[in-house]
Amino acid sequence: MHINTRTLQIPVGVFHLSRTIYYEWLRRFNKLGYLGLQDKKKAKPKMPNQIKPDKEKIILNYIIEYPTHGPRRIANELRQQGNTVSETGVYNVLCRKQLNHRLDRLFYAQEHSDNPIITEWVPSRAWDASTSRPALMPTVTSAWPRSIGTRRQKAPLIL
Repeated sequence: MHINTRTLQIPVGVFHLSRTIYYEWLRRFNKLGYLGLQDKKKAKPKMPNQIKPDKEKIILNYIIEYPTHGPRRIANELRQQGNTVSETGVYNVLCRKQLNHRLDRLFYAQEHSDNPIITEWVPSRAWDASTSRPALMPTVTSAWPRSIGTRRQKAPLIL
């Protein structure tokens, strides 16, 4: 198709388009009509190296049984069971599910387990600055040491 250069100067000059974009739009309009000028939806990005959902489910089931184990221990234990998953792969799954902290895994295990881990809420040595009272922290049953259920916190400043 031949276009007069005078007619080309109007859309390019008024709309500040490059000639390349103008010809691309013209080609799409000639091929599909007005539907060809609509914005295209972006495809969901493919993550070829992401762990498959079945292995992710194995990791999450393992966390329900052993919430205190970290990524390295989980990867080693799953390797002994015959599931090949790297430590980094386990860590990426934990981050995606927001379970990369031990306390978060304990709460996840509490929600998804048949046997509850956390039995009661009691005041701890930590101090909650917003309420000026001791913070409530979970008490863990005898299945794990008591120190696991609390995160280390800084002591309050006394002025």
